[in-house]
Amino acid sequence: MNDDLLRYKTLIKNLNDAILVEDENRNISLVNQAFCDLFEIPIPPETLIGTDCSQSAELSKNLFLDPDKFVESVQTTLKNRVPVLKAYFELVKGIKLERDYIPIFHESVYLGHLWVYKDLTPHYELEAKLLLAQQHLELLALTDPLTGLSNRRALFNSLQHHNALSERQNQPLSLCMIDLDDFKLVNDQYGHDKGDEVLVAFAELLTEHCRQTDILARFGGEEFIILMPNTNAQAAHALIQRILHFLNETKIINLKLTFSAGITELKRPQTIEELIRTADQAMYQVKHKGKNNVYTFGLND
Repeated sequence: MNDDLLRYKTLIKNLNDAILVEDENRNISLVNQAFCDLFEIPIPPETLIGTDCSQSAELSKNLFLDPDKFVESVQTTLKNRVPVLKAYFELVKGIKLERDYIPIFHESVYLGHLWVYKDLTPHYELEAKLLLAQQHLELLALTDPLTGLSNRRALFNSLQHHNALSERQNQPLSLCMIDLDDFKLVNDQYGHDKGDEVLVAFAELLTEHCRQTDILARFGGEEFIILMPNTNAQAAHALIQRILHFLNETKIINLKLTFSAGITELKRPQTIEELIRTADQAMYQVKHKGKNNVYTFGLND
């Protein structure tokens, strides 16, 4: 054996990737231990030299999550005799593989081919973790950290989406601005920790009594917004009145609380900013008239 061939075989033997070299008749010319380990072949790689690889492939196919796909890919690849890189396969044990196929030619004479199987399971697992982390960060960027409701950024995203949807489908869209009455007194008398508990509990109350299609957001401080798609002003008014009635009949963290609410229905060509501003003006009308009530443009006028 010449030195170059010895170096070549030693390199293949010590690679972490699973390596298999076949001649033009699909007899195994060279294989390493990594290949035997991957495909659960319980004999030394040296004993495979000269054996028919098609038989080994048939025995190994059931290790693949999709055996038919594996067999078909081998047959198609060998027929075409062109390089195929990064073909993806998954084993039943969850191992994720990428396979390279490289045909070997000397001038125009076909001499065989090289298979390289790379276990990229750690890579895919890391990618999945990074994706989850990215999704978590994106969620945090759209979530109020105290109450878990949508924040302003998420609210405006929802407003833009439902504004366009409402216009396209000719459906009503209503918005309610809610402000907890005399909330400053809670912070002054009981402290900000107690105030935070109240805000969290009130957010939970809103979540419990609103519909799944409603979008709830903490707008800032003790102000909340409820966006109600496919809901006219009358239906929105009835929903918020029911919530206020329930609040008047119960306590939040052992405190009696009320809120002032202003509601408006989107009227074209009103902008999103104008919709919020109108609901805010409606809410302040309640504040000026004694609080603990709901004012809806178009119904109370």
